[in-house]
Amino acid sequence: MRLADETITVINSILDEETGLDTYHASVIKGVSWFSRAVSVVDADANVGGLKVADEITIRIPVDADLGGKQVVEPWDYTDPETQICFKSGDIIVKGTLSASESLTPADVQRRHNMCTILTATDNTVRAPRGRHWRITGS
Repeated sequence: MRLADETITVINSILDEETGLDTYHASVIKGVSWFSRAVSVVDADANVGGLKVADEITIRIPVDADLGGKQVVEPWDYTDPETQICFKSGDIIVKGTLSASESLTPADVQRRHNMCTILTATDNTVRAPRGRHWRITGS
């Protein structure tokens, strides 16, 4: 895949059954494509009104990207953060690599990094024989 020269960090959340709280786990992926553009809409509602703008981010992860030895699994099969990675709606992706000492909570990451929240993930590893990849959209 062309222009797949970026590094990202996927931060997956998983529920800790004992505490009832989410824990966060980072996975670095090298060799991906990150494309960002601003999208806008005019809201005609007089109470809200005006122009609304948001970043739309598209990330393409080729099947031959460096996943750090991890395997991509479906969100409902994600049980082992040491060997697995998933692209679950609501999880976050950071452009670049986080340091090991950084907090992985969404609020802390958002304050310090160029990041997006995963909205959709499409598995194109079977349907696109010449450009097999996962396509992630976020904002």
